[in-house]
Amino acid sequence: AIHRAIRGRTGGDAREETPSTARVVFDEVVDAGRLRSDLARHRAAGDWRGAVISGFRLAVLALIDQRIAGELPGATTGDFGRAVAARRPDLAPRFEPAAASFERAVYSDGQIVEDDVTTVDRLLGALDAHDRAAVR
Repeated sequence: AIHRAIRGRTGGDAREETPSTARVVFDEVVDAGRLRSDLARHRAAGDWRGAVISGFRLAVLALIDQRIAGELPGATTGDFGRAVAARRPDLAPRFEPAAASFERAVYSDGQIVEDDVTTVDRLLGALDAHDRAAVR
């Protein structure tokens, strides 16, 4: 399911230690710091598929944290896209191509290129700018 792709999975023992910033959502452990680290590591290695997946997961967390989208079990990129269109239509032109890159990265064997990472970076940049403005 898409929420597993977005949220990631922890493997192994349920007693596994998690960072204090981790949250459990949809029975899955998510940590924005880890996703940022993964994004940087994938980017440095030229692993565009991994960078797109990590970056989009990070963007979804930002959508939830900024209350643009809710935490819904089984939510799809389409569900998140509809939430963006309803609550932040200015983000839709950035969300749609990032979601398409994410879906290709997760569900196809097709080539993922640096331009796909750039589409996710644009979405992350818009979300970061919104977050900084909200703090002021």
